[in-house]
Amino acid sequence: AQVDVDMEDSVTGVRVTLCGDNTNALGNYAVVVPTGVFDVEFEPPLGLALGSQTILGVTITGDTTLNGVLPPCTAQIYCTSKPSSIPACVPSIAAPCEASLTAGPGSADILCGPAPGGSQPAILVYTTKGAAVTPIQNAFGFLCIQVGPGFFRVGPPRFPGGMPGSCSGSYTFDFGSYLAGPNPDANLVPGAFVDVQAWYRDPPSAGGASFSNAARFALIP
Repeated sequence: AQVDVDMEDSVTGVRVTLCGDNTNALGNYAVVVPTGVFDVEFEPPLGLALGSQTILGVTITGDTTLNGVLPPCTAQIYCTSKPSSIPACVPSIAAPCEASLTAGPGSADILCGPAPGGSQPAILVYTTKGAAVTPIQNAFGFLCIQVGPGFFRVGPPRFPGGMPGSCSGSYTFDFGSYLAGPNPDANLVPGAFVDVQAWYRDPPSAGGASFSNAARFALIP
């Protein structure tokens, strides 16, 4: 359900505007399209453990049935989140299987939650250098991605919403907007892998802030 169907001209790369193009609860869809030769992409919603599929060179001359088969998700979740100051409230990161360098805002949201609600900010940290050989343990929990050259922070800060003192907040980081640029990272290229963690302020906890667990996903054009 809710797989997004996108289409662009195979020669010009111009995207075709589709309406009502998400699959229904049974995975079925129907759209009206022009004739021609097109590349068609099936993109699952965030949280569905499947990757995207692109079918190249689809010739449309009339009514056409095109089935997509989504591959297993290639995103990896690893490391350990530091528990928040609220009992049983342990934020965890969720990332797409793949992130497009050109799709733009909203195309590669990274989530972290559930988190303490209120007005405490969070940032996203990432690298294309992979996971740390040995995670760094400090007052914030575990920093599990490589630090040093290639370590970046993505701002501006995000806020969780929800009610203060309750486990009702969550953070959303628009990594698609960051990828589309401008950004300072020349290593963000197709085929690279990105490792991310969230860092959020939590004043009642030891250290006053916490790291989430980590995720790794692939970059596509």
